[in-house]
Amino acid sequence: FKKNSGQNKGPRSDPMAAEPVVSAFQRLRAEQRGLAAKASELEMELTEHRLVIDTLKEVEPTRKCYRMVGGVLVERTVKEVLPALEINKEQVKQSMNYTAQKEAIRPIASLLALQKELPNQSTPLRSPHSPDQPHSPALSP
Repeated sequence: FKKNSGQNKGPRSDPMAAEPVVSAFQRLRAEQRGLAAKASELEMELTEHRLVIDTLKEVEPTRKCYRMVGGVLVERTVKEVLPALEINKEQVKQSMNYTAQKEAIRPIASLLALQKELPNQSTPLRSPHSPDQPHSPALSP
């Protein structure tokens, strides 16, 4: 029997101690994927708004059109709908900017905090979707 002198013991060398950090890392990755999906959804919505606005600009302002308001289809004129669509388009743009900022800033700050928790980890944190990539640039020592 070789007695363990107690060296290399502690939360940083114990794989079980790294488990909460890896779990937190995976949650951040899931959050990042969710934000990317939301950004993609907002981009599609913005494209749809642009298409409808461009189409309505080419028709008579007194022409009837239909718009979904709170799940109810209502009849309006183009001159009534066009300003509302422009406002909605700007709100979608603002949402996109907010989502992009959140997507870029939040995960990086959280990953840096995780890196501080495991400065002596021998195996770098890996993305579950990039096994050939050794680690994220945000986790470089």
